[in-house]
Amino acid sequence: MKGIKIFFLYFLILSFINAENLLKNPGFEKVGSDKLPLNWETISWKKGPLFGVSDKPFSGKFSAFIYCPEKNDAAFIQKVKLQPHSVYRLSAWVKTENVRTMDRNWKIGANIGMYGTFVKSEDVKGTSDWRKISTIVFTTDNPNITICARLGFWFSRCTGKVWFDDLKLTQIPMVRIKSKEGDWKRKIREFADKDGFVSLEGKHVILRIKAKKILWLSDPFKWLEKLDLAYQAYSELVGSVPFNGKPVIIQEVEDYPGGLAIAGYPILWFGRYIDRPTFSRIEKGDWQFGILHEMGHVFDLDGRWVWHGEFFANFKMVYVADRWKAKIWHWGKWYDHGKGKRLDDFYKEMAKKEGELEKINSKDWPDHYTDPDTYHFCALKNIIGWEPFKKTFRSFLKLPPSKIPKDPTGKYKIFVKLLTKFSGFNCADWLEKRGFPKISKGGGK
Repeated sequence: MKGIKIFFLYFLILSFINAENLLKNPGFEKVGSDKLPLNWETISWKKGPLFGVSDKPFSGKFSAFIYCPEKNDAAFIQKVKLQPHSVYRLSAWVKTENVRTMDRNWKIGANIGMYGTFVKSEDVKGTSDWRKISTIVFTTDNPNITICARLGFWFSRCTGKVWFDDLKLTQIPMVRIKSKEGDWKRKIREFADKDGFVSLEGKHVILRIKAKKILWLSDPFKWLEKLDLAYQAYSELVGSVPFNGKPVIIQEVEDYPGGLAIAGYPILWFGRYIDRPTFSRIEKGDWQFGILHEMGHVFDLDGRWVWHGEFFANFKMVYVADRWKAKIWHWGKWYDHGKGKRLDDFYKEMAKKEGELEKINSKDWPDHYTDPDTYHFCALKNIIGWEPFKKTFRSFLKLPPSKIPKDPTGKYKIFVKLLTKFSGFNCADWLEKRGFPKISKGGGK
């Protein structure tokens, strides 16, 4: 009887361990008649990669390999249905042989992650023996994601060979807390001890960050309330909201997503920059420039008015700061719209530094450094106020797709003509004198 109990306990433990991994055929031990691992699909940027199973595993009998004789971006993918609004740990063992990146900008070799997104692990290049890599993956309201074991990445095609083995997908503990409900501090501490996540959920914005980092703030809801107000201000300015009204999610990720943070659903925030100095400034009242900037991007909606995304993200942020008298730390200085220097002053400093205080360098407009552009639009805003901008954004939203230019200059001209119409001020001529594109007569009064 005792032996039966021990066997049953052993069976339960094994079942629990196996149940932890949410991937099918994670070790590529099951192989189909096509000599490819079952439950996995293959995908590539173009034809040419070789996919298969190898008898050189990290463990078990087989591993899976991808070989790209010419530059490519190729992956094994598996679609999985998980729990909505959850966070997971994805890991794998990887081995490489002569993996080289072939594109100029991105230099990403073998990796694992969420296909169709910028979420990935650290990458492996060159020739290396088996090593473990991992990353955080997650769901939003949509529980479906696609896991990939990949050679290459967006804008980073590779040559060489990679082997993958023992992929593992397990759920990370996360507590969801709305406002200051209940004993929220105790809950955060509890999940910090589990190396888990906290999802702080405001009216319009959700922060999903490692619990141990949230504890660096005495009251994280004060910052969340500011982000909710920022959302409200962006909505007031442009006249609509992104993602069909779903909350903006700000999700911590472990590997570089392409910037300090990257706009999207969700906004990806690189964990390396979620540090004590950042939270110390938030504790002192900082609204956080980088996150406001990415929120500005998502409030460009379908991009119909955007002739330069960085310009609009920064300029719209000035409205948020004006609207709520926000205090923002940027490039080593405080800008306080309640008192003292404002973001307008920062952009003026940048325009002066670039020698564009009187006139922008229009040779490569709009694909150039846009801080001087932002300064001149701030100066225009101080002449005509924000109301003409609000009306201009709303008029743009009413335009049918067939009336929206695809080229940046066309978008700019419509925008400035509308500004002129709603302000009664000759914005077209005023901006032209400062180096912006010329608008034909009829563009201004």
